[in-house]
Amino acid sequence: MSDGPASPSASPSPSAPSPSAAPADPTAWRLPGQRYRSALLLADEDTGGSSFVLNPTVPITKYYQVSRRAYHQFRDSCGYLNEHNVDEVYLMGNRLVKFLTAVLPRHSQYGSAHQDLVEARDEVKLILVDAGRMLAEVALYLDRLEWDRWR
Repeated sequence: MSDGPASPSASPSPSAPSPSAAPADPTAWRLPGQRYRSALLLADEDTGGSSFVLNPTVPITKYYQVSRRAYHQFRDSCGYLNEHNVDEVYLMGNRLVKFLTAVLPRHSQYGSAHQDLVEARDEVKLILVDAGRMLAEVALYLDRLEWDRWR
């Protein structure tokens, strides 16, 4: 059985690595997935899916609560990851990571030394680590799907 295209008209894009050639870079097989993920993120930016606005009158504890809920939703979605929902799960994880790294630290109470806020901030930092790990797994899954489409 051949690993080649089903018909001459179904040949892969010239930018896709050749599945028969052993790439010098062992991660070269991920290039189609990286391109696809970049396009997903650009489209999400264009539609405002990852734009966030902090209201300075809202206590940071409310944002921490939202972060925890978003994390649990992302974690649960990762448990049901499949080829039909992987794009949305990937975007959900990227939105969460962006919120935790680029948006939340701009809140005026983020650097507070108040013990309750320090503990909540530390918890959110642990969430960020776990969300980043899960996002890397989702990216790998998506890259495998894209690679299989190119083979």
